[in-house]
Amino acid sequence: STILREAGELMTTGVMRETPLVVFLAMIIFLAALASYWGVEVIARSSEVILPVIIIFLITIWALSVPNLDLANLKPVLADGWIPVIRASLPSIVFRGELFMLIFFLPQLRDKVKANRISQWAGQIIGLLLTINVVTQIAFFGAVEVGRMVIPTMTHAESIEFFGVLERVEIILIAFWITGITMKVTIFFYVNLLLLAQLFGLKNYRSLILPTALLYFVFSVVQFENSLDLRNFIANYFFLFSLPVEFLIPLMLLIIALIRKKEENSIEKETG
Repeated sequence: STILREAGELMTTGVMRETPLVVFLAMIIFLAALASYWGVEVIARSSEVILPVIIIFLITIWALSVPNLDLANLKPVLADGWIPVIRASLPSIVFRGELFMLIFFLPQLRDKVKANRISQWAGQIIGLLLTINVVTQIAFFGAVEVGRMVIPTMTHAESIEFFGVLERVEIILIAFWITGITMKVTIFFYVNLLLLAQLFGLKNYRSLILPTALLYFVFSVVQFENSLDLRNFIANYFFLFSLPVEFLIPLMLLIIALIRKKEENSIEKETG
């Protein structure tokens, strides 16, 4: 519901300020429910189309920014040591940890070893792209200005122009960004459906789509009073809820898998 609210706030803040927030929330959760109903293949195919377009567009923004970059804005480096950097990185770690959601798709894949390898590469590439994005914004605006911005990437896109011909590219960015966030909501929604179906012993998760979508919608509306409340939660509290889920649960699963593998090996030695 937090991700859903984030997507809705992006639309109301960046594009259609007069449109009620609930309209965007309803549209996004409807698309997520529809994609989840069609299944994992539709989700995967949609992501396969959307992701390259977003990456190409970001690279285009970075390339057009090069003449206006000032590397002096990146200094001083570690002026106050590592502690402020580590403290400020906690919210970002949460979003990197969301990659653990991919483990719920592994049982539905034929080549799990290849999927695991690709997932690791994807995590590294995404981290690199996000790092380049942040460095480019700081070099373009300066660290102080970036810290004041609500959506730095959008402000960056607004500042781009190409010989007076290519302007207002942030509209294209928002379109792709909303599409990407919708896919993210869809992935979380689909995984939640799978977990709920297993929890209640259901053979098919589709019967849970409507009630789960309604819960997503309601919580996304009542969870935060406004966009400032949302930003404060993400910056200061979100990692307290997410880190245990994103790191402790995969760690526990890894430990259990290692113990089971060790027991199986010992049984094979005894029987052999």
